[in-house]
Order: sequence, then structure tokens, then C-alpha cells
Amino acid sequence: MNVKKITSLVIPVRQCLWQLILRCLQFKGNYWARHLPPAQTEDFCKSFDQEINSLIKEAIEIDPDNLTPFSQQRIRLPIVKQGIGVRELNSRRHSEFIGGFQQGVVPILNITTEEGITRKGRLHTPTMIEIFGESLFNCDQNNESNPWRHFLQNNPDSAFAKGLIEAWTRIWKQRDTSYYFTI
Repeated sequence: MNVKKITSLVIPVRQCLWQLILRCLQFKGNYWARHLPPAQTEDFCKSFDQEINSLIKEAIEIDPDNLTPFSQQRIRLPIVKQGIGVRELNSRRHSEFIGGFQQGVVPILNITTEEGITRKGRLHTPTMIEIFGESLFNCDQNNESNPWRHFLQNNPDSAFAKGLIEAWTRIWKQRDTSYYFTI
């Protein structure tokens, strides 16, 4: 369907395309960003962002690449903050990977709470214990444990350990060099 041609007066084509971009399409690449280390998803994320930008151009007849740097940053803001609510997957891929890793690993292993209650993991096998450690997310009353220490020390060459370190390092660098602008 050509979005520049109205096919039916009852179907607002541009508005529908915009809603699809805003609510659905911009998040379709998240699966890969959440499940593969950032070094493996960079090219995919960049091409995905280019395709989303081309759809934005069709929907609102503005080319995001021709905007000023300030306006390009403003696009990333939520609508309630006077942005358009579209944030590039390439800029989110590091935090997406950490979030996906956290949400994917924690349910796999057994976890014991402060009260001594053990929640069974979905895949608490010897292989997973070897990779992540026996008590990775058990409650530590002294708060001295680092739940990722065993994983990072025992598997430093794994793609996931490298991805976790890369993602965390990138997020901290962005935090240190980020600036805040007010509108």
C-alpha cells in the first residue's frame, strides 16, 4: 500500500503507519539486542534504525537525518517531554543486552531468600551451575557478594561475559559524558 495515496477515506494511512512505528515496529529488533552480545548486534541495529527512519520519513514527511543535532536528540524524548518517542535501537542495545541477560539468567537458577525459601530455577543443571555458580542470586545478609563475579571470573572469554562487560562499560561511559538539556 502506498502511504502517500489515500486508499480509503475511513483509513488514515499516515496515522496508522505512525502508530505502528511508535507502538510496534521500533521494538521489533529488541529480541536480538536482548539476546546477543552488543558486538554482534551493531550492524543489525544500525540497519534497523535506518529502516525505522525511512518509515518515519514516510509517515511525517520529515527526514530525521536532515534535522539539527538538538532536534535529533529531542526526537528520542517521550511524547510527554515534547519528543516523538522514537529512540534508536543502536543506542539502546547495550542496556537491552544487560536487561535481557538479567531477565533470562535469574529464572534459570535456584534462588534462596533471606527467609531460607528456595525458588526452583527452570534450568538449574550442572552446566548452568558451572557457568554461573551455585548461589549466584542467593540473598547475602552481609551484602558483600557480587552476583556476577563467579560468571565473569570463570568464563572471561565467553561471548556473553565479554558482552556484559562491554555493555556495562558503555553505559558508564555514556553516564559520565552525557549532558542534560531542558526544553
